Amino acid sequence: MTDRTSTTRQSVDGDDGGDGLTSAAVTAAALEVPRADQLSVMQTVILSIMFVVALIGNSATLARMYRMRRRRSTINLLITHLATADLVVTFFCNITEAVWTSTVQWLAGNAACKIIKFMQVLE
Repeated sequence: MTDRTSTTRQSVDGDDGGDGLTSAAVTAAALEVPRADQLSVMQTVILSIMFVVALIGNSATLARMYRMRRRRSTINLLITHLATADLVVTFFCNITEAVWTSTVQWLAGNAACKIIKFMQVLE
């Protein structure tokens, strides 16, 4: 019975019993704000470049297909649908991933997280 009392008293006093973490250290680690490092900045830049290239390329493809609308063919319809689908993926995946990576943490709330993740999986 004395062993149980001493263990309880040690954990209340902040001593963890030898694994090196005190309650103050755990609390400080939980309150630490995540920071952007070099990798997250590089990921944000690459995702932003991918977004711009995809936006310009697919918009140009859609504009070209619109100008060629009198030449209806199965291939042109397929290209139009692929460019449209790629733009949707670009907006829902690249932008959200770039914003999430640049802010290091999710700031939009639980509902927005669930909706955006659903849209990413849907595509």
